[in-house]
Amino acid sequence: MVTDSALLTLAHMGGIAIPQTCLQQENQEAEGDVGRSCSTTHIRAVSSCEQGAEAGTAPSGCSVVSFSVLAEGAVSPATRGSVNHCYQQKHDGAHVALSRGKKDTQQDNSEEQEEDGEVCRKEALKVLCNVIYNSPRAQERASALRLLQGLWESLKEEIWSKVPLSCHFYKLRLLFLLTALRPELRLQLQQERGVSLLTKALEQCLAVSWGVEYEVLTDSKQPPISMEVSQKVIEILKTLFNITHMFHRQEPDEEDAALYRHLVAVLRHCLLLSCEGEDTLEELQGHTVNVLSALPLTCLDVLVSVQVDQASHKCEGVNMDCVHKLLLFMNRRLNRASEYVVKETHVVTA
Repeated sequence: MVTDSALLTLAHMGGIAIPQTCLQQENQEAEGDVGRSCSTTHIRAVSSCEQGAEAGTAPSGCSVVSFSVLAEGAVSPATRGSVNHCYQQKHDGAHVALSRGKKDTQQDNSEEQEEDGEVCRKEALKVLCNVIYNSPRAQERASALRLLQGLWESLKEEIWSKVPLSCHFYKLRLLFLLTALRPELRLQLQQERGVSLLTKALEQCLAVSWGVEYEVLTDSKQPPISMEVSQKVIEILKTLFNITHMFHRQEPDEEDAALYRHLVAVLRHCLLLSCEGEDTLEELQGHTVNVLSALPLTCLDVLVSVQVDQASHKCEGVNMDCVHKLLLFMNRRLNRASEYVVKETHVVTA
């Protein structure tokens, strides 16, 4: 059974600070429920070990704490494999380090080993994502414990830090899950200026350069964006769709219209990008199109209101680069749908 204590501990280990009022309430409940406290002994032990590692002295009894997490990206129901990890005391007894499981040891040994604290935060966030995805009770309690508020404050600090790629992927994944599974959290993120800040996060990830108003400068000779950047952009786009999917039915005021046009300019840039891997490009463009379809039609003029250069696709003096990309994307989707129909027909008539 998922407990408040487990959720709060995982959030703390993942670098998410929950509002103090929620922590006090959780502590009071834990004191009055011994059984629940016992059920979360292993998770609390991990937190204790982490604190000991930071202080330079590992608490006694914390030399080995084991837990199991789903494989990376396992919030998808198609992935159910697990990877075992354990925290083991180093030979000098100074602090606690992550010991790789069997699957991890098969990875390239030349890859630099992550620092203990970062590994712990990453694993805690992965576990938290999987718990939220698989447990309706965890989704309900995460909302009640105001997990989104703590997560959003953490992300805002990283977004405003102006450090490229500073946003942690699994924090972005957790933000997507919370807004996808809890309608009240979608509304909350809208009210917290979610569209504006997530647009800024996109700009940060892609290191965009602005030209004239509502025009992001795109260099066709620029190398493809990395897989790491692509995955973060995709998570941001998915969350943006969660909180904007009803906007196309609204008539925006002047301030909102300016915000949406700014976002459309960044989305146009996303459509024109190249990525490492065709599947990744297809996914990124698909989520970009989803967000565009959610925005008011009156704000989509930005897609074609950019300057025309010699290499542009144009029609009657209008830049059609974005329209060309959209047509190619739609053609691929239609061809794929036709292939599915042919395959299913063969099965039915066999």
